[in-house]
Amino acid sequence: MNQQVVRPKRSKTRKRIVTFGAAVAVAPLVMATGVALAAPLAPADGIAAIESGTYIPGYQDEYLDQPVSADVFGHVEYLSVDIGPRIAGADSEVEGNAYVQDLLDSYGYETEIETFDVPVSNFADVVPSRDDVDGTPSWQFRPAGNALFTGTDAPVDAEVIDIGDGSSFVATDLADKHVLVNWVSDASARNTLITDLAAADPASIIFTQTTPNGSIPNLATVPEAATGEMITTVGTVQGERIRALLATGPLSLSITTQQSTTESTNVIGVLPAVGDTEGTAPIVYIGSHIDSVVGSPGASDNASGVAIMLESARIIAQYDLDVEVRIGAWGAEERGIIGSAFHANNLTQDEIDRTIGAWNMDMAGTSFLGTDEQPTDFWGLSVNPDNEDNAVLNLASEVTQHSGAGELNRGYVGRSDHQSFHDVGIDAAVFSWMFWSAETSIVLEPTYHRPSDTIDNISEERLGIAAQYIGGSVFRAALNEVTVSVLGEDGEVASGVPVAMSCEGDEGWREVGQTAEDGTVSTLAPHIECDFAALAEDGTVGSALDQQIAGATEVSIELATETTPPTDTGTPTDTAEPTDTAEPTDTAEPTDTTDPTDTTEPTTTAVPTDTTGPSDTTAPTSGNGGSNGGSDSGGANGGGADGDDSGTKPDDGLAQTGASVMAGVLLAAALAGAGVYLVTKRNRADIARD
Repeated sequence: MNQQVVRPKRSKTRKRIVTFGAAVAVAPLVMATGVALAAPLAPADGIAAIESGTYIPGYQDEYLDQPVSADVFGHVEYLSVDIGPRIAGADSEVEGNAYVQDLLDSYGYETEIETFDVPVSNFADVVPSRDDVDGTPSWQFRPAGNALFTGTDAPVDAEVIDIGDGSSFVATDLADKHVLVNWVSDASARNTLITDLAAADPASIIFTQTTPNGSIPNLATVPEAATGEMITTVGTVQGERIRALLATGPLSLSITTQQSTTESTNVIGVLPAVGDTEGTAPIVYIGSHIDSVVGSPGASDNASGVAIMLESARIIAQYDLDVEVRIGAWGAEERGIIGSAFHANNLTQDEIDRTIGAWNMDMAGTSFLGTDEQPTDFWGLSVNPDNEDNAVLNLASEVTQHSGAGELNRGYVGRSDHQSFHDVGIDAAVFSWMFWSAETSIVLEPTYHRPSDTIDNISEERLGIAAQYIGGSVFRAALNEVTVSVLGEDGEVASGVPVAMSCEGDEGWREVGQTAEDGTVSTLAPHIECDFAALAEDGTVGSALDQQIAGATEVSIELATETTPPTDTGTPTDTAEPTDTAEPTDTAEPTDTTDPTDTTEPTTTAVPTDTTGPSDTTAPTSGNGGSNGGSDSGGANGGGADGDDSGTKPDDGLAQTGASVMAGVLLAAALAGAGVYLVTKRNRADIARD
């Protein structure tokens, strides 16, 4: 199951509600009384995460959780079983590179193909009439350098006959047969045998190695008398397989002997740094060679490295980074690290100077356990013994330690693609499951450069571990260092303060750590926008919201005491009345209504002498307003016999409304004068993120 982590890119827009200056003046007129106006000093969910210690993984741990070892194994299987041996300059290498390029394209990389010259390689592709014995085979042989080459269009089809060591045979039995015979190490004796067998007019001669797990012999030349014959060699496991098949019945083989082209290729995938239109960002390389030796399916050497590279590329592509990531599937490593050298030698000095390092994977998935004296383990090797200054090994060691595996095993060796980058002045290392010591140098698995380098000898678990360490250290190199500084209420640096952060797309908070004595704490993050929250032991809190992480980033948090908002009591929070209302907005009714029939002009218009507000807000027991019915609560039918209090005592509801309005106006004016603004991005109303 492919458990890909899907992270939105630049699609997250956080809400920000900001009110400035005089714009606040309207707000109190529509606010319910008793509502707190101060925004919280830190996001409540961030403080809760710190208090409970409930965090989502940090970015380094997030990466380490993502490699899917079954998918890495699947890449190895496709390259080593579905394609098989991948000879530099042959169609099989092209097919392997197409597989890599298609995947990098699907991950979002910008890909290109580099071509370069390589020597010709000789190989023979074989199709058996049946293959019904256990184990994963290799049906590629090595042809003699000066014998018959048929090309792809003229296969030689024939039954197989086994003559053992060739000490005795009946010549007539060999005609038109593929003759299987044991390898003869003595050149003179071997040439004599070849001459005798060729005289019997066989379909071909197949020499098989017989030493345990022996490699494919390299038969450079054959006697002149046999140059017109098809003559090939096979490794021990291949000869044993043919003999096992013959033991259960007849076996026919269809064989073509071929030569590769003189052109090999690299696949380059580039994930540009965010916004790097000028090409000035730092660079990291992660690469591995895709080719294998003749006759070897190359499961460990080096489908394992390519598979780890692809899984690392997939995970890294999910993040926006301020570092340019370059992926390299190198061709023709087995012919002398040609492909990577071609690429490295064509880098500009500016590119070399901007490159943090080159990570190379080679034989990074064997299941071989080693011996008690030379146990197999995960190693990182530079070209020379000066490992301390190697950024690649240092970053990888940080990841192995972070993962709980301790210091990275370090050594040194050349002979792989990291050499090409080292030679142009770039820190580089190769990573492998092996044994190394200064006395022995590298000690590799028994299947190295043999037909037995098949999927049967690959550890899915080790592939996953290597993907964590190698890809994880490349990712670590591409992350930004974020330094958070925390100041206490007194303005002094605050040590021992836990800090958390939540970034775009996060469904929770990540632990940043506790501030050191200098009041700072550091973490790693990609190019992304994040919120930060801090909670000190004394209860003071602080935050820094909407912080854009880009390159080395500094974030500052100032702690303060969180105030408790007042309780809503349903009554105005401020009932102070104005002390002077010399110009009332409502004119009182006339106090003299002795002649209601005469409305030409009242003789007296009473002006209240005290309008500071009634001390008793209890509603009146009788209506008022006189016989004509005012706008007050008495109405036309509500008046009593007396009108002594008419127009002098406001209704209770009106009083409260007026007080609330006046309080709102005054508060609005105060806020406007102070230029206060409210930021309620993550307030106690829990405004949800988009």
